[in-house]
Amino acid sequence: MTPDVAREFFSRYTQEVLAWNLGQPNSDLAPEDGEQARRAADRALRVHAASKRFWLLLLGLGDGALARVLAEKLPSGRALVILETDTEIIRRVWPKLQADCGAQSPALLADTSIWSLFFLVRAAGMDRENCTLCRNPSSISTKLLTWQRLFLESRMERLDHCSGDTPPPLSVACMLHPEEPDLEDFFEHLPPWLREVCVLWDGAAPSVDLRCQAPLRHSCRPLGAHFGEQRNAMLALCRTEWCLYLDADERLSSRTWELLPQLLAAPGLGGALFPRRTFEGDEEHVRMGYGLWPDVQLRLLRKNAALRFEGAVHERVEGLEGGLALAADMPILHYSHVRKDRRSLQRRLDLFNQAAGEERHRLSGSYPRLSRVFFHNLDKALAGRLIILPPM
Repeated sequence: MTPDVAREFFSRYTQEVLAWNLGQPNSDLAPEDGEQARRAADRALRVHAASKRFWLLLLGLGDGALARVLAEKLPSGRALVILETDTEIIRRVWPKLQADCGAQSPALLADTSIWSLFFLVRAAGMDRENCTLCRNPSSISTKLLTWQRLFLESRMERLDHCSGDTPPPLSVACMLHPEEPDLEDFFEHLPPWLREVCVLWDGAAPSVDLRCQAPLRHSCRPLGAHFGEQRNAMLALCRTEWCLYLDADERLSSRTWELLPQLLAAPGLGGALFPRRTFEGDEEHVRMGYGLWPDVQLRLLRKNAALRFEGAVHERVEGLEGGLALAADMPILHYSHVRKDRRSLQRRLDLFNQAAGEERHRLSGSYPRLSRVFFHNLDKALAGRLIILPPM
């Protein structure tokens, strides 16, 4: 992306985030020490000038003092971007900073999710080779420190072509209820090259035959109120080394299915995370902001004797061996909120609350969203790239 395109990209995302307030508390904001801000700015600008890098990323807005000095002193031909995870600080400080800086106003990227910030800066072409990081000493958050580690210690690689004509053996696994809508469509979207499709039905299997291009294997087990145990039973059905698991309201695009064999061939890989896009309102808009996107999901697993799911709800994977990668342009397409009615969605949340032992999940009427085109452009910027993640 060019700097102007990146600025517009960040602005569109941030404006939609700031248009909503999803329960983030008001933040205490201590005034920055002016002299400390000038010293921090001078250090950052010296490092930035010596490196000859284009982007200067300020982690943490604070009260705007450091950002204001950086914007004033940054030489022409360089670009300043502010990253912030506290939306309340942005609402209180950003308008005045923009007014003070005028034409020299920096770009802003804000969200409570470090994963969204990570995706967006990577899509803009930013990496440790062309960016200088400046931490705001008065307002650097734990989230931004985690983001910094993710940014500096991850690396981007292109997906290698899978050698040979036969795809690596892969099982697709799923936990399904016989009354799920669009089951026929779910099975029809699975490609024929899969070694097997392993289905664990909640209770009993449906009475109708379901067409699937790949070999289909069934088993039945009541879900009860423990998703981790059900996932382990699902995993035990798979007879290949690699398992990819999906839910009934999720799909992969034909392009993602085509790229999966290359992903499986990545050396040293133990599992892969996928961004999940939940459609909002219709199939032309995607939820975002406040952790709603990219909603990264660990769904591709290399099996071993110690691998298992833990937890009754929002189950986590334990015992994974090997590295983790992020399949940046291979999204899981999540249709739950546009293909199910509100009653069905509420029943699902009630089940989650039962497993959690308390009411953690509530169904809202609407959520922040951006057009599907925005995310298609993101895919283009990250096309064919695999992000190798540090141990997290």
